[in-house]
Amino acid sequence: MSLRDYMRKRRFGETPEPSGSGKPTSRSKQPIFVVQLHHARARHYDFRLEVDGVLKSWAVPKGPSLRAGEKRLAVEVEDHPLSYATFNGDIPHGHYGAGHVDIFDRGTWVPEGDPLRALAKGHLDFELHGGKLRGRWTLVRTHLRGAKPQWLLLKRSDAEVRDAEADDLIEPKASAKPLPTRESASPAEMKIAAAEIPRLARLQAEKNVKAGTAQKRKRPLATKLWRQRALSLSGARDRALRAGFKPQLCTSQTNPPDGDGWLHETKWDGYRLLADLDAREVRLRSRNNLDWTAKFPEIARAVQALPVASARLDGELIALDRQGHSDFSALQRALEDGNSASLHYVLFDLPALEQVDLTRVELLERKAL
Repeated sequence: MSLRDYMRKRRFGETPEPSGSGKPTSRSKQPIFVVQLHHARARHYDFRLEVDGVLKSWAVPKGPSLRAGEKRLAVEVEDHPLSYATFNGDIPHGHYGAGHVDIFDRGTWVPEGDPLRALAKGHLDFELHGGKLRGRWTLVRTHLRGAKPQWLLLKRSDAEVRDAEADDLIEPKASAKPLPTRESASPAEMKIAAAEIPRLARLQAEKNVKAGTAQKRKRPLATKLWRQRALSLSGARDRALRAGFKPQLCTSQTNPPDGDGWLHETKWDGYRLLADLDAREVRLRSRNNLDWTAKFPEIARAVQALPVASARLDGELIALDRQGHSDFSALQRALEDGNSASLHYVLFDLPALEQVDLTRVELLERKAL
């Protein structure tokens, strides 16, 4: 393993990151792992495993999921020195990976078989022994094309599986670092802040919802930010889209359409579910406008906890199998058993946000938002 790429990308003496020089050391008899939350230009988690004297590293944009079989993209990046496992702090503006780094979790790990051979083959099974991440996991390399090798990280079925993901395991105090102001920050730091504000607002909203104290109040900074983003899109109209909006429906065709002007999407096998969020009050509806709010209280609370005051959401109510695929039979069984807590709401469209009508904005831009 080589640290050449790691050292080439950094200007040591100007960044507090360890240089990686000297003999690699690990105090643990077992190989270590560390997961760091990186508030860079694009917020992500860095997942690192000790292999052959270095930390093999992957950037996981959405963070690890503790749900069995739920795949998370993991982009392979350069090897890091073992001393990076204790690094947390600020990488200065203008440097590679500029932004704040927090240690999310660390511990030891046990590979199933030879890790070098498994990585070369593109399929690594292993067990984590950390404070937050434990049990059996898998990394599998995909055939997706990209500038860097792309893998999938997923949790395997065992006693450590639960309906949670990395963001759910962050204590609010872990993100107590003050956000920069427009007067004091560089443009890059404002981008980092813009990415962080919605998550902080979501954490606070979840606390409010759980405590039963979600109240109408002045629009916070996060919701103002989302409104500004929505208004900046071509085709956006500064007007509210009424509650009870009608969903776009499929039309039958004999053959697929020709040309490059078409978007291909996953067809989720479930029930269409629409959501109207106004002043943090939620109404869930079927495609035929039946009120389903009381049937799915967990999903209603999840929508209510979003860092916005108003929105129109369009998506699908689904159940997932162990491979992360939608399972209509499992959905029907869950509904028959009254087990709505196991269901998921997959969003695929955002017709309106913060009193901004987005129905004339290109679909790809709505999805990105």
